[in-house]
Amino acid sequence: TPCDQALLLKGIHGVGKSESIKKYMEDRGYRMVTLFLGQAADAGDIIGLPTRTEKVVKDDKGNIVDTFQITDFAPPKWWPTDMSEKVVIFLDEINRGKPEIMQCVMDMVLNRKLSGRELPKETRIIAAMNPIDDGYYQVEELDPALLDRFNVYDFRPTVDEWLEWANDCKVNPIVTTFIGKYNDHLDPPNSKDAKSGEVYPSRRSWKRVSDIINTNPKLTEGNRKGLLNILIGVIGTRSATALDKHIREMGSGLTVKLIL
Repeated sequence: TPCDQALLLKGIHGVGKSESIKKYMEDRGYRMVTLFLGQAADAGDIIGLPTRTEKVVKDDKGNIVDTFQITDFAPPKWWPTDMSEKVVIFLDEINRGKPEIMQCVMDMVLNRKLSGRELPKETRIIAAMNPIDDGYYQVEELDPALLDRFNVYDFRPTVDEWLEWANDCKVNPIVTTFIGKYNDHLDPPNSKDAKSGEVYPSRRSWKRVSDIINTNPKLTEGNRKGLLNILIGVIGTRSATALDKHIREMGSGLTVKLIL
């Protein structure tokens, strides 16, 4: 799509929205600026803070006839200053932002400006949000006028697509072979089946499991009680117990197919 068309990805937590966009855009030479709108306290976090600057008034002959102070906004640190730079502005948690934050977003998406400053021509604006109709999340419905400024897509990578990504990113074979065999453990249950306060797995938490095993491979050997206790806090009791059983049956998790 053209650079001036903003994109909005809808997907459950931990599915890889920000990670996928970051890798895709950085591989193509973009600098990624991530703004967590749900954490922004006020509009100043987005547009910068007001400051005073001197305004010089000249006549038609170039002579200074007056000077006075005006209020301007000092741009935030992330704001692109090189107009030839390729930048992607990633608006994460867009439906968690306060109303005053959303007004800033509207100006940036609609006019590709912020406080009168234009974005570089090669700037892409991409947003992400959790679905409001799932019932899982404490999120707000986007203003229809703002939503209409985005091309909106459901972000639902398949299990095979996640496994392909996991193998490319060196996710531990114990994890990939387990998910390949028991893919119902990859994502959390829907809101109707989930219990409040319970720990459930997500694609993001499976990456953490891989990092834990890669950091200390001995956890998978012999008495795995320590590993099981760790995993319960990452992916919940049901998935941790199933993975422990898988390790017991499969050992390292390596298979002929994976080696080949």
